[in-house]
Amino acid sequence: LEQLVVAMEVIYRQPTTIQTKKLTELCQYVSQISGIPIPVNKPLVGANVFVEETAGHAIEQFECPTEGRSICPEDIGGTLGVVYGKMTNERVIELTARRAGRNISQDLIPKLLETLSILSEKQKGQCIYEKDFWTVVDSLENILYEEE
Repeated sequence: LEQLVVAMEVIYRQPTTIQTKKLTELCQYVSQISGIPIPVNKPLVGANVFVEETAGHAIEQFECPTEGRSICPEDIGGTLGVVYGKMTNERVIELTARRAGRNISQDLIPKLLETLSILSEKQKGQCIYEKDFWTVVDSLENILYEEE
């Protein structure tokens, strides 16, 4: 349904009466009641569809979120995101912290980059999302402050 609706409205410029901002929510509801999970790479509504890891692409998510997209995730109830790992760099960390309104000590960044790289290797096939990123940051900050 979601692919047909978006094709009609975006490609063919034919309006539908469907509230496109609710498409992701509708798909999640159908998944919940049917017990069939949405594949993470499912077009338009999968958890990883609007997510980037490569530093350059991740930075673009923060600085130019609509660049190179035929559809904005918000138009279908989705959100842009970043996954963290070996490709994460200092700029991605800085932009993540700024967006969250948090501060990450410059002393912590090298250890954070190392930890993200190690975690991504250990968790092959599993993404480190922003919630997990902040869990790692908080853990490292606790260790750093205990050592002082």
